[in-house]
Amino acid sequence: MMYIRKIIFTILLFLIVGKLQAQQSKNILFQSVWDDKNFINSNYPDQKYSSCWGWYDNKGNECAIFGSRNYTYFLNINNPKNPVLVLRELGKAQDVIWREYRTYGNYVYAVNDGADGSLQIFDMSK
Repeated sequence: MMYIRKIIFTILLFLIVGKLQAQQSKNILFQSVWDDKNFINSNYPDQKYSSCWGWYDNKGNECAIFGSRNYTYFLNINNPKNPVLVLRELGKAQDVIWREYRTYGNYVYAVNDGADGSLQIFDMSK
């Protein structure tokens, strides 16, 4: 009897979980895709980009900021259907799995999880 209950519970669990979908978009309109055509990541094919952050100025300019194993990328997203690469800056530490970004005023603070973990500060007012 206990065995049958476990089977029924397992089947019900799979049916319920099958109806749920993680990260399903709700009221979000997909705009575009941008990818670095020069990106080489043969050692870690499943780890291409990391962390994404945004910044905007008082003139209405918007920028997407995100990292890869070696770089920090700055994309102009004033026209979200046509993102434009403004800058690809080499990180102080190389071949790191994770880069993280935060902004305060006109500055972007970038850190990473490399062995020599570094802090880079970017002045966005320029």
